[in-house]
Amino acid sequence: MVDRFIRGTLLEAVSRLTRVSHWYEDILDKERARWLAGSSLVLGILALVASFGGPLVVPDSLSYIVISGFLVAVICAGVYSLVQSGSLRTGSYLFIALLLMMVFVPNLVLSTQNVLMLGFALPVMCAALLLGRNWTYAVAIVEAFCLALLGMIAFYATGSMKVAVALELGFGLLFLVMLTGVAVALANSIRHWFDISDRMTRQLEAAVVVTETAASAISLSWLLNEVVKRIRQSYGFYHVQVFMIDPEKKVARLEASTGRAGQQLLKEGHALSIGSQSVIGQCTARVAPIVVNNVSTSAIHRPNKMLPETRAELALPLIIREQVIGALDVQSAQQNAFRASDVRSLEIMANQLALVIEKVRLVEELQLRADENERLFDEAQRSLTQIEDLNRRMTREGWKRAGTVTFVAGARGMALVIPASVRRLGRTKAGRPPCGRLSRASTAW
Repeated sequence: MVDRFIRGTLLEAVSRLTRVSHWYEDILDKERARWLAGSSLVLGILALVASFGGPLVVPDSLSYIVISGFLVAVICAGVYSLVQSGSLRTGSYLFIALLLMMVFVPNLVLSTQNVLMLGFALPVMCAALLLGRNWTYAVAIVEAFCLALLGMIAFYATGSMKVAVALELGFGLLFLVMLTGVAVALANSIRHWFDISDRMTRQLEAAVVVTETAASAISLSWLLNEVVKRIRQSYGFYHVQVFMIDPEKKVARLEASTGRAGQQLLKEGHALSIGSQSVIGQCTARVAPIVVNNVSTSAIHRPNKMLPETRAELALPLIIREQVIGALDVQSAQQNAFRASDVRSLEIMANQLALVIEKVRLVEELQLRADENERLFDEAQRSLTQIEDLNRRMTREGWKRAGTVTFVAGARGMALVIPASVRRLGRTKAGRPPCGRLSRASTAW
């Protein structure tokens, strides 16, 4: 129980110390920062331990061990601080330089290059992990120079063992060359697999773009513009646009496009005929994806002066009930940019986009019908109101033309006196009032 508690406490402390406060967007940089923070922390602690405990073991080298240990600890603290503040590149340079000094200086001072020969592997491997291929070569060249310098010093310092020193130097350089090749291969592999991981992550993020955008879509135009913008951001493509086929099914018209070039193309009403010698024309005619990974050697690609950096193009049909309604066009500034995985993920996205377009169109159509019904109802209400107003006005005018109805006092009380013109208006062809006979009794109050 106590061991578990201590182990958990130590792990928590190590996790907190190696945690990087700065947010690195690149996944590989994030892992590099964590590794460098932990390595510099461990090396700094070991340097301090050596600085204080070394003189107890080797009393004769008190000043050398204390000064060197304290200097290494200070440099490690600087590396740790740089990594935490976001300066990963600068911290990596400083850490590699520290490793080179730790390998080269003891060999130079103590003239024991054969003892720490394997130590030259550490800077090269760290350069491969932290800085990539080019800096791995640079560190290897620096180490080769250091090895040559050490060999020359040992060559002139020894008497009869010059051949052995030369052989040792040759084997050291051969080891360094082989180690550099392995380190470069390791750096390339790490970069390759992290690129694949990052690409798959971006593809998964982009796969939900259409669904997320459709949930808040206020119109078809807004939806298309938002989708092309999100696809371009997620994949890092040069240009993304959507074409929709007109009702006559003869022309694919540009409906959404990214960048200033896209705005200009929309303003000009850019369109391509179905079946024309273009990627969009062939995609909409064949109802199949068209991939052009090198536009300079393709007869299908039609160059556009507003998109001069296009080196590869991919077009995917938008299909609803086996009918093509448009196409998603993606362009890259790099040749061979569209892999099979990209085509598959974008094809799934194109199918989702086609379904969402159909739903948004139906919603817009229902909204238009509802608006039309509301407009007709409002017009009917206004017409009915006008008819009622006209009826009341005509009734008032008719009574004014016919005369005035008065009440007079009679023997039996008040009597209603109706002019003859009004009585004639109320009689039927039979000469009787439409609602019964009007008698004196019925008019008396």
